[in-house]
Amino acid sequence: MAFLFACSSQEAHNTIYCRPLTSMSATEILHKPIIDVRLEPAQEGQIIVHCSYRSNSEGGLIRIWKTTYLKAAGTSQKATLVHAEGISMYPQWLMIPPNTKHVFTLIFTPLPKSVRQFDLIEDIPQEGGFEVRNIPRNSTDVYRVSVD
Repeated sequence: MAFLFACSSQEAHNTIYCRPLTSMSATEILHKPIIDVRLEPAQEGQIIVHCSYRSNSEGGLIRIWKTTYLKAAGTSQKATLVHAEGISMYPQWLMIPPNTKHVFTLIFTPLPKSVRQFDLIEDIPQEGGFEVRNIPRNSTDVYRVSVD
C-alpha cells in the first residue's frame, strides 16, 4: 500500500502541514485531516580543528585539557571543547615517538557566523599550554593548525 501526502510549509512558524491523500480514481481524491509537524530551528554546526604536533629527537608527551577553547577575536565569546580524537585527556599522557608527526582532532561548540577570526587556547594551570592565534574563519569550519 502506498501513501501520498500533500504538504506545505510556513517558514515563519517552523511548521510543515501535511495532508494524507488517497487516490480513489483519476478524478476523485479523498482528503484527510491536516497533520501539524513542528520543526526545530536549524542548529549551527561544530568547529573541527585538526592539530599536528611534531616531536623532537627525544620524542614527546602530549595531552589536552578539557579547559581548551576557541576565543572569538576582539570579544569574550568562547566555543568549548566537546570531543577530542587521537590525544589523551588530562591527566593521562600520550607518548609520541622521536621525530614523529602526530595529528589529533578537537571538536568545539559553534561560534556565531559573524566571527571572522579566533584563537585556539589551551588554558591550563601550569606552563606548556599551547595557543594558536588569529585563525581565519572559513565556510566549512574545519581547520588545520600546528601546535609544536
